[in-house]
Amino acid sequence: MDIKPQVFRVGDFKGAVEPFIREDLSTENKLQLDELIQGIYKEVVTQISASRGIDYSELRNTSDKMLVRNAKLAKEYGLIDSLVYEDEMKDELRNRLGLETDEEIPFIKYSKYKKTVSFYKNSPNEIAVIVAEGTILPGESDQGVVGAETIIDELTKARLNKKVKAVVLRINSPGGAFQSADQMWREIVLTGQEKPVIASMGDYAASGGYYLAMACDTIIARPTTITGSIGVFSVLFDLSGFMGNKLGLTSEHVQTGEVGDMITLTRSLTDLEKSIWQKQTDEIYETFTGKAATGRNMSQADIKKVASGRVWTGTQGAEKGLVDNLGGFNDAVLAAAYKAGIDDYRLRYYPKQKTYIEKLMGTLEESAKVRILQWEMGEFYPAYNQWKQIKSYQGTQARIPVDFEIH
Repeated sequence: MDIKPQVFRVGDFKGAVEPFIREDLSTENKLQLDELIQGIYKEVVTQISASRGIDYSELRNTSDKMLVRNAKLAKEYGLIDSLVYEDEMKDELRNRLGLETDEEIPFIKYSKYKKTVSFYKNSPNEIAVIVAEGTILPGESDQGVVGAETIIDELTKARLNKKVKAVVLRINSPGGAFQSADQMWREIVLTGQEKPVIASMGDYAASGGYYLAMACDTIIARPTTITGSIGVFSVLFDLSGFMGNKLGLTSEHVQTGEVGDMITLTRSLTDLEKSIWQKQTDEIYETFTGKAATGRNMSQADIKKVASGRVWTGTQGAEKGLVDNLGGFNDAVLAAAYKAGIDDYRLRYYPKQKTYIEKLMGTLEESAKVRILQWEMGEFYPAYNQWKQIKSYQGTQARIPVDFEIH
């Protein structure tokens, strides 16, 4: 595409930029990814071993050699209890419920069921649950986006609301824009001065996601949570080749000073500009590790030993001092109630969840915008779409190196 990335990073394990500068994994990145997936794999096998009553070594051998390849073998190796069709399953349910053969099973929709399990509906005490899920960016939150503006507004509301006795910050984020993460960090600190703030980590709470968590009183992660990745990188793209060779565009500019247009897409950076970008990235890393040290009651030197952009599982994070306790969302809620000194409470989610109709209308509106843009840009739309993805990496970032899927 004739797009040249110009990369500045701190941390040998900060592998998010490697696709821009390498054709293979670095030794450090390969090491951390291998240890990460081995740690997650061990935890998964351990949990299945305990729940099914199968010896760990035996189960590990079964998994490693892929001895279970169909449902019949799954039953043979003890992973499932029985093989039945849907009608047989319903007969079993009727039997357990004491129903006659022709009686209808009283199923309930999840949307109705969840309304019946809200504890202490009439309690005057509230625990605010603020959901930060997606890539960290400026502006408002959206599907897959943790918008700094939205999260700051919700934290402010929770802090000023006297009914709210504690806050659970539910983080499921691989990171994103550093400045946005730092702005939210400040608001979390301010809220923590008024009431307890507990971090509940989901699948990811790494890099910028960990930046949010380290401002909280207590950090609770699942054993398989991907966390850490304390490191930063900056990327600027030189689009001169892309614009000239692909789009037939050229640009001219005037400036004041030697580095007046340092944030440019139309040429490569000079040596002076590169040194400025690297120094700025180094300074942000110092800020990151310094604040992490304060939040975790560790020295900055000790934090740096587990930083350098390296990712850890929740279990490893607890061993390294980056996480306080292992557990799920409910454990975080209980910790919040304990620290707030309350026995009865109700949960209030921020931002307010959209209704089905609101989500549908938003989807239709977004789809219409895309169609209009496609029509207006014509043959340039695919190039625009590719640039949009690349642009999300522009500037200084705190992101984890890869996405993970467990099959």
